[in-house]
Amino acid sequence: MLKKIAYVIFIVSILFAVNNFEKVLTNGEERLMTTFNEVNFTLNETDLNIWGQYSKSYMNKTQMEVLAINVANELGLDKQYETDYIEEEYKKIYKIVKKTKKADTTIKVVELIEQVQGNGLQVENYIIINIILKDKCSSILYYREKINELFKSRDMVGRDNLTITSVHRGKLDRETAKQVINTITKKMNCKIKDKYQTDDIYSIYGYSNYINDHIVTKGEKINIDLALTYSEEEDLTYLYAAIPVITIDY
Repeated sequence: MLKKIAYVIFIVSILFAVNNFEKVLTNGEERLMTTFNEVNFTLNETDLNIWGQYSKSYMNKTQMEVLAINVANELGLDKQYETDYIEEEYKKIYKIVKKTKKADTTIKVVELIEQVQGNGLQVENYIIINIILKDKCSSILYYREKINELFKSRDMVGRDNLTITSVHRGKLDRETAKQVINTITKKMNCKIKDKYQTDDIYSIYGYSNYINDHIVTKGEKINIDLALTYSEEEDLTYLYAAIPVITIDY
């Protein structure tokens, strides 16, 4: 009887541990967002890019417009936005752009046509969404979930890239900059794969098992990109943290 009770306790403890581990993976981005307070940086902006293949059939301008508007409506985007349409020989883009003081949103429906040897023309249509939050930056994770649900309802698989920007008044010396990066990598359980340092830039690429996705570069798994830069004109140090890589200029 005691053996049976011990066995049940053992199984429950394993399930509890697995459940907690899955939550850690799921909340890796949230963990990263909260790290900035620990290094005395203030969240300044979050930049989210999500894209996915929508279909492999030709679409005309009206179909692309309807799709883009439907996506905008599902995201709750105010209808006072700008639109644009570009058509080239092998590419078509229908774009919706909404810019406010608090956020910039861009929705693109893109059709790419490629000549495939021995197989004629190949068509692929994509939905690409970019949201930049300048206020309530942590809400970006809500929008990512909302977009993933939007993609899922269309049988799409989304890929995303998240870049978080924070600021600190003044310039950090090399030792302090190193401590900032080390604090973040330690909290994220990040194994550093590569690093680069100059007088004004300190950056690292790494892999964290708290993030449930990665890319492979030079045979290494990468899912965290950190960079510190200094703007002499503003007298501000910028800290960029991205999953998996920084896609904005710095």
